[in-house]
Amino acid sequence: MATVPEGLALRPGFPGVRILVMGPATNRETALARDARLELALSSTEIPEGVSVHVKLDTGMGRWGLAELPAPSREVVGLMSHLATADSDLAFARWQIERFRSVASENRELFCHLANSAAALRIPEARFDGARCGIALYGLSPFGEDPARDGLEPVLHWGSHIAAVRELPAGLGTGYGRRFVAERPTWVGIVPVGYADGFRRDLTGTQVRVGGELRSVVGTVSMDAFAVELDRELPVGTPVTIIGHGVLAEDHARVAGTINYELVTGIESSPTRARRTVADG
Repeated sequence: MATVPEGLALRPGFPGVRILVMGPATNRETALARDARLELALSSTEIPEGVSVHVKLDTGMGRWGLAELPAPSREVVGLMSHLATADSDLAFARWQIERFRSVASENRELFCHLANSAAALRIPEARFDGARCGIALYGLSPFGEDPARDGLEPVLHWGSHIAAVRELPAGLGTGYGRRFVAERPTWVGIVPVGYADGFRRDLTGTQVRVGGELRSVVGTVSMDAFAVELDRELPVGTPVTIIGHGVLAEDHARVAGTINYELVTGIESSPTRARRTVADG
């Protein structure tokens, strides 16, 4: 988990599993983690008593981590680091791996873990005792490519529907700024999803699936709506797939000039704006 509160929320449903909190914890959160038997990633030489910790080494990421291990302690149960370029520069990633290996080989009693999604998929020697897969668990590519290349199957589905349909006469447009103006009579469908929900303004031009067919997003994405160009009038309620069923987050990311991580973590799924469904199997 990223934070202690996330770990605390997870603990009642999973009383017997190890839960590692990756982010920093305040003194109060450390006490709560101790009571809930959470394990903490540590980037400090000050080791809290009564809490199992995984010491993080900085092998080249230049973010969290220590230059060397602190003095031995019974609280230290794990050794970890993070790869900076597993998705891009394999030479530097392997240099980090060897730096980590030199310390791990002298601390075999600790649970050693280094690999992120990219390394788990393409750098077997980075796996050690465990791998910390993140985005790959959703079937999304850490390389921004087609997930199928690495045997991944996307499981995230984001859907909506057509809430309004109108025919624009030639010369009239849809959305703020008249970024899309019809050159001929054109049907458009309005989808009640916008940048407040995580469908960013820079996704104009991407494609979504409307009633099973790929359609382009046109005009400016609004706070609560975006428009798709249609080839005919469709009924209100026609389903729209924003991500899933062949509509890839990676393709949206290329249109937006960003990475799929940023897009999917920005999806607003609170009960006040969306209905979130978790499917198993």
